[in-house]
Amino acid sequence: MARQHIDYFHAQQLPWETDAYASLPGVQSKTLSVDDETGACTVILRYPPGWRMQGPWHLPDDVEFYLLDGKFELNGQLYTLDCYGFLPAGWVSESVVTETGADIITFFEGRPEFVMGRPEEGQYDLSLAIPYKNTFDMPWTTDGIDPDYSWFRMRNKFLRIDPKTNACTLIVEQGAQHLPKDNIGCTEAHPTVEEIFILSGEVRCPYGVLSAGMYLYRPPDIRHGPYFSRYSNVMLLRLSGALDNNFSEPNTECSLYIDPKPRLPDELAQYREMYKPELY
Repeated sequence: MARQHIDYFHAQQLPWETDAYASLPGVQSKTLSVDDETGACTVILRYPPGWRMQGPWHLPDDVEFYLLDGKFELNGQLYTLDCYGFLPAGWVSESVVTETGADIITFFEGRPEFVMGRPEEGQYDLSLAIPYKNTFDMPWTTDGIDPDYSWFRMRNKFLRIDPKTNACTLIVEQGAQHLPKDNIGCTEAHPTVEEIFILSGEVRCPYGVLSAGMYLYRPPDIRHGPYFSRYSNVMLLRLSGALDNNFSEPNTECSLYIDPKPRLPDELAQYREMYKPELY
């Protein structure tokens, strides 16, 4: 069955699990989605202050991560807020240390089974590794923004593009209080998997108000939208290939007043209730 269509819940609604990973003792986790065939999963890992792990060790599958809170060091490199890394299968980690603690959204492309020791030389292709990026050092651009979405005032920062599959990871900023003509927008669909985590702000669509901490995993060719934002937002976006927007004709009202209708599998039905962050 692979991963189910999750559209949407807020990570704040999930309980923290303790010691879900034997190789990460003391680390709490929230599992946002999991592939029941491959074990690939998206999780938020919470490392407590003073946590450390000495290697060497490696993972047999790719992993990428984005720092949500705190600080940590990997192989002596300090990661602060909004830093990113992509470590291909076989990448060797010598040490992880966090004095402050850290919350890290982590995307495992297979079961998160840490293998102690180094792999055989030449066993893995490490050429696509991106050990460290600080997104504050990257300029915002409009590269790749569909002209049909120009009214949304979108900008982005590409963190990674796979040269073979065009799979990509990026952060996207969307402007506040921009609406399509006559407040009537288009729905859209894509031939790729779309995975989104909202880092700040909020975005609105006919089935909910999606605020910071919102997560969705949308398989290919599922129609959704239209979207707009009252306050603006920044989101972390992953696509399994090049983004190709299949827009409908303008046919759906963009309303500020929305009856929440999250599209969730039955086992997540308890999270269909609207999540409202405290504003004051």
